[in-house]
Amino acid sequence: MSTPRRVIESPKPQGEDEKVAYTFKWGDMGTPSGPVCTVKAWVSNAWSDVSSSCLSGSASVVGTDVITPLVIGLTAGVQYRLECSAIVGGNTFERYLEINAEV
Repeated sequence: MSTPRRVIESPKPQGEDEKVAYTFKWGDMGTPSGPVCTVKAWVSNAWSDVSSSCLSGSASVVGTDVITPLVIGLTAGVQYRLECSAIVGGNTFERYLEINAEV
């Protein structure tokens, strides 16, 4: 099964004081379960996991959508990558969204 991993609307702007839950749509693949989300920041030419300081709450499934935890505490000028993996039909797939943090 082939499906785009990068969300079409990517990159998204997000203000450093905003708290946003994003929706990943999985309807083209089936019903997801066991969603896991992480946030990585592009720092010193490498992706660094910043999930512990930039995610609040837990991911949830609503129908065929995964609702992410709140993305919080971003630093303006830094590029982030919100990754969401889920199990569909016994396989684990991942999608991601790039976020450009703004003032």
